[in-house]
Amino acid sequence: SLEVTDAHVAALIERFKQALAGASVVVTGGTLPPAMKPSWYAEVISLAREHSIPVIFDADEPNLSAGLVGRPNFAKPNRDELSALLGHEVTTKESAYQAGREMLERYGTAPIITLGSEGALAVLPDRAYFIPPIQVEVVSASGAGDGVLAGLASAISQGQPIEEGLRLGFASATAVLLQLGTADCRKADVERFLPQIELIPYVA
Repeated sequence: SLEVTDAHVAALIERFKQALAGASVVVTGGTLPPAMKPSWYAEVISLAREHSIPVIFDADEPNLSAGLVGRPNFAKPNRDELSALLGHEVTTKESAYQAGREMLERYGTAPIITLGSEGALAVLPDRAYFIPPIQVEVVSASGAGDGVLAGLASAISQGQPIEEGLRLGFASATAVLLQLGTADCRKADVERFLPQIELIPYVA
């Protein structure tokens, strides 16, 4: 496999800076090569925020806590990742909400917490939404989380409210469940599911 050197990382940062000139939203996350430190996420997130570009972040530990130092606008942890980040167990919807508030207050990042077959919980600064799942016959769950990120990013890039981003994101994620492969979906399925996505105001 290719060895990633400091020169590669520096070149990637420069390419990222160039790309920011035409960017309306940044999505970053995933697993880093061994030679790249988790702090890389904080660096690129901070660069985007300096240019007032919204950032959506998705990673597990230790990358999650390292990236949150850069204060991305949104992050998409699942309950296990949120538990590892905060150091206490997240099991119920109520505990997920409280953990989401803690994450928001600690890092200034609004979490969209995925709860598997139970749906998701979006904790925003002044409101929260529970997003129940649409019941479908699952072909493959691989890449469903990427569908959430893609839909959210698409809406944000078009200047739409976060509520529309959540609807599009979870409609896309549901459409992904119907297809083999990673994060594959059909536009017709996304459009079919979009009006079915509910955002239920959540009050603890």
